[in-house]
Amino acid sequence: MALSLSAGAFYAEIFRAGILSVPKGHIEAARATGMSRTLTLRRIILPQAFRQMLPEFFNECVSVFKGTTLVSLVMVPDLVYGVNLVSSYTGQALPLYTGIALIYFFIVFLMTSVAEKLSNPWRNKAS
Repeated sequence: MALSLSAGAFYAEIFRAGILSVPKGHIEAARATGMSRTLTLRRIILPQAFRQMLPEFFNECVSVFKGTTLVSLVMVPDLVYGVNLVSSYTGQALPLYTGIALIYFFIVFLMTSVAEKLSNPWRNKAS
């Protein structure tokens, strides 16, 4: 619950900062051409805000994912907790923890690769 509330606050701030990063002149120009508020939001504000907030959004996603491993400390079953149980029965801790480290590395690598692929085309166009 606390992790969700904390992450939710960070996500809300990321979205707020992204929307506030759109220059007022762009919004005023859209309104001057007769666009409604909804159309301005959909066609002007959100695409520009999305470009600004995408890297930070994925950074927070990776941080939340890595933070979920701390959940095992309060005895909520997750992957680390399962490995702890299995290693206590088998006595084979090193292979299990190596496997879990590789799984976490793969997931984080995949998340950051997707984030980079999504944000790089827009970064190149903006330059």
